[in-house]
Amino acid sequence: MSTQIAIKQSQLQNWAIVIKECKESGLKVADFCNQHGISKHAYYYWFKKVRAELFSSQNSFVEISGKTDPESSDRSSTFTNENIEVHVNGISLSVPMSVTKEKLEMILGAACHVK
Repeated sequence: MSTQIAIKQSQLQNWAIVIKECKESGLKVADFCNQHGISKHAYYYWFKKVRAELFSSQNSFVEISGKTDPESSDRSSTFTNENIEVHVNGISLSVPMSVTKEKLEMILGAACHVK
């Protein structure tokens, strides 16, 4: 994975967390941004980017239904007590079982688009 792609994915993930925190805070976007030192312009710029990434990755969601043989395909998962091991397109990810559906969709969507 190139450095630029990794940086973009990291930024998208970080902003997705900020956007979720804003929504969960119950504050107006302007108030949330003022409290966290974020410009409204930056918030809405990244809001559009995160939303576009989520919509583009929804068709690529990999449903995890149990333990499979990693050799049987390029997409598989293994459950442990604490984490889910996900293998997508030659990438191995360890994700906590407590991960939210939204974060898991974003992670898997990003992994599915790696070439």
